[in-house]
Amino acid sequence: MSQRVLLNNPPSMRAKPYSGNRVIGSTGLAAVAGYLRSAADCEIAIVDSRLERLDYGRTLERIEDFRPDVVGFTACTEQIKDAARMAQRVKDRLPDAVTVIGGVHVTALPRETLVEFPEFDLAVYGEGEVTFAELCLALDSGRDVSGIDGLAWRESGQVRLTNPRARLFDLDALPLPAWDLLPRAPQYFVQTLRGCRSPAGSA
Repeated sequence: MSQRVLLNNPPSMRAKPYSGNRVIGSTGLAAVAGYLRSAADCEIAIVDSRLERLDYGRTLERIEDFRPDVVGFTACTEQIKDAARMAQRVKDRLPDAVTVIGGVHVTALPRETLVEFPEFDLAVYGEGEVTFAELCLALDSGRDVSGIDGLAWRESGQVRLTNPRARLFDLDALPLPAWDLLPRAPQYFVQTLRGCRSPAGSA
């Protein structure tokens, strides 16, 4: 039986969580899924709760229906508590599932994120495609994860970090994002650069 991996852009706890007109799915999750699909024999699903305007209950139903072995969450700083809350619900219903956090917040604060949020088993910091794929392969085979760059985890009550993963400057080296795992949208985001700098190096 192949490994089952689900990626989630978590729902929002705010009173009016989806008042905007967002029509573009999570580029980061689509990119991670696209790379994972090219690197591993596994079943992959994406639940973009913000794109689909899902609350916590409906998101949990979708996750439970898929029965994942690994659940990866993405979060910027304003979303990190939303992701932790969703991860705890997953833990309550699927205690054997491994929860992984990635995204902007944990990239800035990998150690602090795992200290503050025990709901996450591991953290991927920096560019996540290769790190997350290597992590899923290691988890599936029972191998040690300590040799995977860009990873944080707990060991003997302490948070451990591996070396940062080298930056990927040639985005053409990555497979196409797995847009097919998201609902059809009226428009899609084409990303040619990462970060806040132009090719000339200006902000």
